[in-house]
Amino acid sequence: MPFLEELEEVIKEAGVTTIVYRSSKASIPTGTGPFLQLRQTGGTGPLRTHDRVGSAYRRPTAQVMARGGSFTTTDAMIHAAYAALEKVRNRTILGTWYQEIIMMSDIGDLGNDDTDARIRLVFNVMAVKRPS
Repeated sequence: MPFLEELEEVIKEAGVTTIVYRSSKASIPTGTGPFLQLRQTGGTGPLRTHDRVGSAYRRPTAQVMARGGSFTTTDAMIHAAYAALEKVRNRTILGTWYQEIIMMSDIGDLGNDDTDARIRLVFNVMAVKRPS
């Protein structure tokens, strides 16, 4: 799960939040939050180069979700996470080289979660990075 850890590092560096929940198995606390969750969603095939055996660059994808009881605070969190990830170009994150993080969607509203008390706002990203 290094990809999600690397995304989490960027989000924490930017001061979006100090706690990020990774994977669909993460136990999201009850309460109004807001809470940020990352889920790996697959990706596309790797990129190869003429001088390297195997994958030169991986292209994993993830969904970034903020959920909370207040639209204002949840919206602020998801926009801050979007801004932090959108800036990633030609840099190393936790020892892994990233060519870029590409925004695959704008921010969308998934409606309330299963408690019906918290809104869910999401966007999707794809990275072009060296294998972790």
